[in-house]
Amino acid sequence: MRSAAVLCLLVIALLAFGHVGLEACTIGVAAGDDTTRALLWKVRDAGPAAEEHIGYAVGDRFGFVYVWDGFLGSDRMAWMGANDNGFAMVNADVAASRADSIGNGQLMFRALSSCGTIDEFQALVDTLDLADHDLHANFAMIDSTGAAAVFEVSSDLDSFHREDVDTFAIRVNSFLYLGTGGEPRPVADARYQRSRALVQELTDDGRLDCLTLLQEHARDLSDAESLPVDVPYPRRWQSGRPYGYVYTGHSICRDSSHSAAVIRGTLPWEPAHLTTMWTILGNPAAGIAVPTWPVEQLRCAEWDSLRRVADGIRERLYDDVWTSYVDSYRLRNDESNGARDLVFPAESSIFAITEDWVFSDAGRADLAAFQCEMASRALEDLRAAAGAIDSIGVVADFAVSETVAVAGEVVSFEDRSLHNPATREWRFGDHTFQDETDPSHVYSFPGTYSVRLSVADASGTSTSTKAVALDVVRALEVAADPAVSRASESRLPRLTVPGPVGREAAIRYALPEAGEVDLRVYDVSGRLVRTLARGPREEGDHEVVWDGRDERGRDVPSGIYFLRMQAGERVETARTVLIR
Repeated sequence: MRSAAVLCLLVIALLAFGHVGLEACTIGVAAGDDTTRALLWKVRDAGPAAEEHIGYAVGDRFGFVYVWDGFLGSDRMAWMGANDNGFAMVNADVAASRADSIGNGQLMFRALSSCGTIDEFQALVDTLDLADHDLHANFAMIDSTGAAAVFEVSSDLDSFHREDVDTFAIRVNSFLYLGTGGEPRPVADARYQRSRALVQELTDDGRLDCLTLLQEHARDLSDAESLPVDVPYPRRWQSGRPYGYVYTGHSICRDSSHSAAVIRGTLPWEPAHLTTMWTILGNPAAGIAVPTWPVEQLRCAEWDSLRRVADGIRERLYDDVWTSYVDSYRLRNDESNGARDLVFPAESSIFAITEDWVFSDAGRADLAAFQCEMASRALEDLRAAAGAIDSIGVVADFAVSETVAVAGEVVSFEDRSLHNPATREWRFGDHTFQDETDPSHVYSFPGTYSVRLSVADASGTSTSTKAVALDVVRALEVAADPAVSRASESRLPRLTVPGPVGREAAIRYALPEAGEVDLRVYDVSGRLVRTLARGPREEGDHEVVWDGRDERGRDVPSGIYFLRMQAGERVETARTVLIR
């Protein structure tokens, strides 16, 4: 009964906090041969009002740097942090579900203040009566001995299970496996499987480090099958969604992700205060990582500015109508003005500068000043990126179902415009227009038409137009009797081809008078496939057999092919279908 009551209260609190705890954060730890130094990481999912801060505190035994959430109303809760004894930890959920209890965030704050090793954390939780606390999260931690461990609360919420880690371990939310008493939730499991696969890939490649964890893991996009998604994403996620938009509900980096961090531990002979916490304030896709250390009670003004700028970029990346969708072409594009295009090089430069400097016998006071210097540099880079991303406007683009259309048949158009235009206007070149997203059109007469798509954003300040020339040919003439009328019955050259054919097609043409003839076969892309007849021909009926091969004698694949005959100044066009 007590467990059921706790879970009921937890659900009520989760609803109040939005995303907090609900399919919560992605955490991980690595140690041993997989990494030079022990690593600890987290991507935090939270409610829309989350307000992440970097803080420094002096506790009972140790000073520590940590990340806390102003939305939760207290800076005495932590979701990730490292102290000056080299002990660092993260949790999979920060909030308490009962107002009268000590929750996950409070325990984190207390542990960073008083624990110097993983064994000391074990001793701390062994003293707790969990009936008086609300500790429902998974915890991962490292210490200066190089040890790593994961602590999970048991399914009946009355004890902790400890797993010592000598490779790597991933956890995704408060009740991934032990807490559910059964199967994990599908969304949590999708992210769990993707996180495991990605970290395993980085480990196998020897690339498991702070920078790759932040750039490739914390910003990773994947689908419901835990498979990576291309960025940019050159299609629609599903019908009715904007082109290039990616659904992030199954991803490590989601619309509800509000920060990320990776902590790099020290080796036993290194000063423990060199334990480095790299932190992104704001959505990982929109922010930039900065280094912090558990030294001095110094607050850098740039930290909160970084979060505010990242929040502004997030508004440009994530759609406010299609919730959980990110515009992948604002992450990366051919113009190289997307968030990843601009932030990743700047971030990599900060990493390189930091790595060169930190282990050159930097003192505690030097580290305190240096972290503010790097935050200032990051803020300048992020503001420049925000300006470039903010200037990205809509881009008109579309595809046509037929390379060469046929008069009287339906032609379909697919809007592939970038950045989700609010309005669009299609002009088909025959004095008709539509405003649908993916219209269809029928051309009545052969000819060459200029198809134009014009798009605009909601304010009308960003507009774009694309025009494409579309050739429309006359409809295919197929008679039950394949005989062609003689030229004496018509004073115009005529070209007749059969309907769908197998390996050979008998092409007939009639000339009203002797003259030069050029008869060729093209594929749907307009590439010349075969020249069937060329040179002077007599008046009357003629026939040439196309054997389904190209100029080099190779069989061409099944598909639609066009035939173009020029007789004097007259051009006739028709099409056939080759079926093998």
